Amino acid sequence: MKGVMKSIILCAMFFSSVSCWGASEETKKQPNILLILVDDLGYGDLSINGGTDIKTPHIDKLFGQGMKFTNFYSNSTVCSPTRASLITGCYPDIAGVPGVVRSDETNSWGYLREDLATLPTMLKKAGYRTAIIGKWHLGLESPNTPNERGFDLFHGFLGDMMDDYWTHLRHGKNYMRLNDKVIKPEGHATDIFSYWAVDYFQEAKDKDNPFFLYLAYNAPHFPIQPPEAWLEKVQQREPELSGLRAKNVAFVEHLDDAIGRVLNGLESNGLLDNTLVIFSSDNGGSLPHGASNGSLRGGKQDMYEGGIKVPTCFVWENQIQRGTQTENMGLTMDIYPTLLDITGVDIENEVDGLSLYPTLIGKPQNTSDRIVYFMRREGVVYGGLCYYATRQGDFKLLQNTPFEPLQLFNLARDPKEQNPLDPSLRKFEQLKYIQSQHIRRAGAILWQKPSIKYEQSIVSVDTVLTDEGNEDLYGYRAMKYSNGNYNYDLPYRLYVPEKYEEGEKLPLVIFLHGAGRRGSDNVSQIKDMTGPMAFVDPGVQQKNPSFVLAPQCPRNEKWRGSTYSGKRRPGTLEDVKPSSAYLMLMELVQNIQDQYGIDSDRIFLTGQSMGGAGTWFVALSNPEKFAAIAPICGWSFPAEVSAIADVPVWAFHGEDDKTVLPRGSREMVKALKEVGNTKVKYTEYPNVGHESWKKAYTEDSDNNGEADLIEWMFSQKRK
Repeated sequence: MKGVMKSIILCAMFFSSVSCWGASEETKKQPNILLILVDDLGYGDLSINGGTDIKTPHIDKLFGQGMKFTNFYSNSTVCSPTRASLITGCYPDIAGVPGVVRSDETNSWGYLREDLATLPTMLKKAGYRTAIIGKWHLGLESPNTPNERGFDLFHGFLGDMMDDYWTHLRHGKNYMRLNDKVIKPEGHATDIFSYWAVDYFQEAKDKDNPFFLYLAYNAPHFPIQPPEAWLEKVQQREPELSGLRAKNVAFVEHLDDAIGRVLNGLESNGLLDNTLVIFSSDNGGSLPHGASNGSLRGGKQDMYEGGIKVPTCFVWENQIQRGTQTENMGLTMDIYPTLLDITGVDIENEVDGLSLYPTLIGKPQNTSDRIVYFMRREGVVYGGLCYYATRQGDFKLLQNTPFEPLQLFNLARDPKEQNPLDPSLRKFEQLKYIQSQHIRRAGAILWQKPSIKYEQSIVSVDTVLTDEGNEDLYGYRAMKYSNGNYNYDLPYRLYVPEKYEEGEKLPLVIFLHGAGRRGSDNVSQIKDMTGPMAFVDPGVQQKNPSFVLAPQCPRNEKWRGSTYSGKRRPGTLEDVKPSSAYLMLMELVQNIQDQYGIDSDRIFLTGQSMGGAGTWFVALSNPEKFAAIAPICGWSFPAEVSAIADVPVWAFHGEDDKTVLPRGSREMVKALKEVGNTKVKYTEYPNVGHESWKKAYTEDSDNNGEADLIEWMFSQKRK
């Protein structure tokens, strides 16, 4: 009722007794429409939403010029499904796009329904010229290209995410287009799209027909790449921020500046007064990449509020009252019927969204008790299955993976979603049943390309393990692991023993590097690195021939992952949302086992710093996998060590380590001893700082030509 009362009060306060705001002859003049959709913007990454370490004056100003929605939601936790809802007015799974659309058909989870009339197609019926500038992400080929789905002009990026904001490539391919023509613009993508938008306004001012411009930025989706000057400005102003957070703040502030230029271009061309401007995001912010969702729990990919609640406003001079806000619930799919309502176009096919036009012009409307659904289908850890959330009023039923039990929350009493309600409650069963009926309805919708024929085995070893042909380094071959389920390839180096014969069973040593060696050059993780060089020393290999694997973790990733709780450090394994780097690593290890003669009873794991923490995490998550582990200056979860109570462990740390305090190793070793691990050892070097690995991988107390750690490791064997 709060949304209803607020609308009534606005009418009484600001408008005559005859009509509410905007209900005049003026409204009959069709407005231009500028729809700005940003990518992965955190709910707390606007200063108008309480962000204290970030400055977004242009977006803040825009919010103040119209109506702010305090309860607006994306239709999904990720990109494509929300975009499908935007241009069809339907739930993602009803639109045929329950998951992310990708170039790899084996890992693409949506196909935009051909029989649905899209938003630009419908607006053309009212005489609109239609354009999309920026990210499409709903199909790479006919019939699901922007021009074929209703846009007169497409000037932007056909694919999903960019691997680089300066080269604009994805998997080495150029998806930048002017309609169907491949183009190669120069500059940062955020700036490019903004320039193109202003150019469009300059042409539009001389046209008679109104325009609909869908301006879809890739930013601030990772990779987080602000221009250097913007990063330096943030670091000087907010010196206490972590490097990760500072980059994200700079990235969003650069985006804010670009949007300011777009809005200035709209005004300078005399178009502002009769242009409806809508601003929103396709999902919540990505916590592993430094985004902030304020006090909301979770982030992108989660069904918690942090994954789906998005900053949204509608601005229309003289039609939508300035400085107002509503608590009415809105979803991305509501934009479709709202715009058709405003422009007087009849809806031709059934839609799931509802028009918010009454709310916008101050008329009574209550949308808060509606039943709404959120979903996402995905591969890899999700197994090709869908996970859901269903909300009615204050009650929300959710899960964050298909394998996670449903939880019920009362958002009015528990807005941070910390206290699940008893599953025996009648409301739990009601929402569960309602959700099942939506799943039945969506089950009739084809979400795969009709012509696809699926083979029994989609991915083989030959297709995922690729020799890059780079020069060997210390005898390590340069390779990469590719799997379309992920947004990047995993570079790695593999040492194959010189005299290895096919079928021979040999040990495998896995080395995980620290944070400073992340990247994609496939060199940094081994060059001048004590550990990788020690294991391929000719003397060591002669005595203990073995395969050695050295993967390279991408920038902004960890061997562990982020947290479901949003905390900087997880307290338990259950709170860890595994990173793609970790998932790919485990798949890669299995593929190497399958391809080569690996002795499964002698797989060893070691790493330093971030790789030391990764060693603990990987072993705790896969205790049956390893014959022994050697984490160096790492930390993990003492409460979880019972999982490796029988695994030989030798941990190392420097007494004077200020980067990763030795307390982390001490607590892990103490906990292991308390659960009865009799095979745990701990060495703490006095007067040694962070680089304790230099001693750990080389110290040879008996002068036999082999480091103590290496000799100990090869003496272990899994039971």
